[in-house]
Order: sequence, then C-alpha cells, then structure tokens
Amino acid sequence: MSQEINTVFCHNGQEYHFDVRDAEDMGRFERALEVLGAREKETPKTGKASEMLKHNADMIKEFFDNCLGSGAGAAVCTEKSNVGLCYDAYMAFIDMVNQQKDSIVNAGDTIRQYTAGRAKRNSK
Repeated sequence: MSQEINTVFCHNGQEYHFDVRDAEDMGRFERALEVLGAREKETPKTGKASEMLKHNADMIKEFFDNCLGSGAGAAVCTEKSNVGLCYDAYMAFIDMVNQQKDSIVNAGDTIRQYTAGRAKRNSK
C-alpha cells in the first residue's frame, strides 16, 4: 500500500509546494543549506544577545527565501526576528523534507529487492 507523501509545506497560514524528489527542488534545497552553513559560521559569538537572535532569525528566513522563493522567509517566520518562530518553521520544513527523502530510500530498496529476486530466478 502506498503512503501519501506531503509536498505542500504549510506554516503560519502559508503554503508552498516543495518536493526534494524533484531535481530542481533538491538543487534549491542543497544550495540553501550551503548558504545556511556559511551564514551560521558568521554568527556572532559575543556581543548583544539581540544581535545574535536577529542574525539567527535572518539566516533562517534567508534559507526559506532560497528554498521556496523571495519573501517566503518573512511569510513563514513572520516579519519579527523571533528565533523561536524561525526554528519552529525550520524544523517543520526539515521534517517534511526527511519524509520525502525516506520515500526515495524506500522506493530504491523496493526496486533493488524486486530486481535482485528476479535476477536470481532468471539465473536458475
């Protein structure tokens, strides 16, 4: 039995179609993660807490802009620089992406299992 895989990210009343099983979406996701990693390295380690929170909120919003399109970060995370809201949105998005990735692995396992069994039967 097939399980329905969610390809619509719904958060804060916003909806965006996104599917890492699609090469174009996966490419945007990979590039967004690279940018996020680079921006994370720029996070101030000392100074005002408010500046650190704003930086973290901005980098998560930028991640959404890079994955889902311009303005998605503010729409999903709100205009505020609330790092809690941003992290919640990010975790919800990553959960959806991980479910999509799991479906790729499961499909590959099924194909390998079927083709291995078929090859074995044909070799007899």
